[in-house]
Amino acid sequence: MNRISRQFVFIGLALCCYSQAVASPSLSFLSRGEELEAQKQYKAAAENYSEAIADDPHLAQAFLGRGRVFCQLKKWQDAASDLSKAIDMGLARANVYLLRAQAYTALKQGESAVEDCTKALHLKPAEASAYRLRAQAYEQLEEFPKALEDCDKALKLNSGDAEAYYLRGKMSLSLEEFQRSVDDESKALELNPQLKEALLVRSTAYRELGKQDLARQDKEKARHL
Repeated sequence: MNRISRQFVFIGLALCCYSQAVASPSLSFLSRGEELEAQKQYKAAAENYSEAIADDPHLAQAFLGRGRVFCQLKKWQDAASDLSKAIDMGLARANVYLLRAQAYTALKQGESAVEDCTKALHLKPAEASAYRLRAQAYEQLEEFPKALEDCDKALKLNSGDAEAYYLRGKMSLSLEEFQRSVDDESKALELNPQLKEALLVRSTAYRELGKQDLARQDKEKARHL
């Protein structure tokens, strides 16, 4: 192949790549959506993901991206729908199941959330957040012993998880294990002093233990957070 022929080949390849880019703006919208999501511009990111989907309804990553930002925007039903489509298109990954479980939990669909957390744990058995999220779902279903068990597993994997201590303390309160509730909420507050919910649970546990002054102190602290 002579020099002129090689130049024509290179030009042809360049034109081919350009025509593909022009013909498939979905990837450009997807990339822009990811950039905006990283900048926490969630509404604008959702718009770009929607444009990507409009151009290519089979672009699983765009459904996943829009599902993520819908979670950030607390559009839980839309998030669950998009994440389901992403999973159906082949993105059946632990993190995607956990995102959908988060949406289901917010929608008070505890059984579906438990199923998704369990699927995530099959794929990633050492994921502490999956146990914590499943504990929340079990709480919705009023299966408190199972919720406690999952909190224990979460804390075994991550002893610095304030939310898991808070949840376990909350479950202990429901089971009338008041001192254990106080102990767990105290640990949660040690890890995260701004955790208002932990103060409120501990206040209730103190009251049940007859420690009215401590109960009032926690309630007052929570009021100022």
